[in-house]
Amino acid sequence: MERNRIEYWRKKRGLSGAELARMIGTSQPTYYRIENGIVKLTVDWMRKLAQALDVSPVDLLPLALVADTSNELEPTPLSNNATANEIMVGKGLTAYRVVKSRVVRKGVNDGDVIVADGSPPALATLQDGALIVVTIRLPDEPPRLALRQFVEPSLVMTNYEGRNTILDTQDDTIPVEIIGVVYKHSTGN
Repeated sequence: MERNRIEYWRKKRGLSGAELARMIGTSQPTYYRIENGIVKLTVDWMRKLAQALDVSPVDLLPLALVADTSNELEPTPLSNNATANEIMVGKGLTAYRVVKSRVVRKGVNDGDVIVADGSPPALATLQDGALIVVTIRLPDEPPRLALRQFVEPSLVMTNYEGRNTILDTQDDTIPVEIIGVVYKHSTGN
């Protein structure tokens, strides 16, 4: 049974299950069966819940927000010198070639190389607007690497032409983890 994000949004909006059940015109037991995935989340229920919670219907589905995410970054050597690479990795630095940029408006394009600092001090001092490397974990699949923009206090977002997504790292229904802060960026051309 795949967990939906109804409870997350209900709590974020400060609503009890009884209040939300009344808002969507159902009984509290029926509502809780929907929230817990016992009753199928139909299109009709999604519309009612989305309207009551002031979200898009797709925001109620956990993996819909990340299902189309492919590996957007691939690790690449920091240097042609193996010793230099060992030193940099020991300091928490990792270089990535951008395969598919989702932060074009932040100046990062396909083929660019970024260097991210994954050390605890760098992660502890994240600043609003910083570019970050995240892992996205989907069930039964290897983790995917992605480049996102950080929005305080806990949001990660794309920043490109098209439908942008925003994920909350504190939402345990979305498997995303910040693993590095970009501190250097160079064009790949």
